[in-house]
Amino acid sequence: EASCKLLYIDAVAKLLKMWLNLIALCCCISATSISANQIIQHLKHFHQPEFQLYICRIIMMVPIYSVQSYVSYNFPEFGVFLDTVRDCYEAYVLYIFLSLLINYLGGESVIVLHFEMLGRIPHPWPLKDFLRPITADRNFFRFVKKGVLQFVFVKPICAVAALFLEGFDLYGGGRFDPSKGFMYVVVLTNTSVWIAMYSLVLFYLATEKRLAPFRPLAKFLCIKAVIFFSFWQSTILAA
Repeated sequence: EASCKLLYIDAVAKLLKMWLNLIALCCCISATSISANQIIQHLKHFHQPEFQLYICRIIMMVPIYSVQSYVSYNFPEFGVFLDTVRDCYEAYVLYIFLSLLINYLGGESVIVLHFEMLGRIPHPWPLKDFLRPITADRNFFRFVKKGVLQFVFVKPICAVAALFLEGFDLYGGGRFDPSKGFMYVVVLTNTSVWIAMYSLVLFYLATEKRLAPFRPLAKFLCIKAVIFFSFWQSTILAA
């Protein structure tokens, strides 16, 4: 009787895994097909290359994430290698998004002039109740760019460090063990993500009215959600 129960449980587990794999494959194919179609449409109607080139690079994040997730699900032993590729492109996309916003606004010189005319901007809620408003000027623009660019360097470095530590069995993925590298990589990456996202939030608050015709809020929220959710999802699942 006990052996029959074990066989039944094993059969159910295999069936469930098969269905989950099928669902993951369908989602991967759907996401890749939809994003590929969007990229093709942009290239067919390439009337604003200064914007569309950046948009196509951002859309490429979808198939990269989809394929990486599906392959990692079926071949966990390659997960850390695929995560490195994903993380590098994730950092690149954040930089591309900032570049897209700068192009929307007419270039860096136009943005600096706008900031100097704007004066001071408050921090987003709830920090505005505790922190003084920020002076929007050339230094503020440099601060925003540095806040985003640090993530472009920190994220790939952390990804390569994780890959290196994994090779020497020093990474300890999912374990918050001070003797392993996973805890330090997570803390450093999370700090870098928050700095980058907060810099983009400040930039958006300072340029919200000028960016309104381009409706970038949805793009910003999608990128923010993908980066944050993928980071915490991988951290929680690893734990």
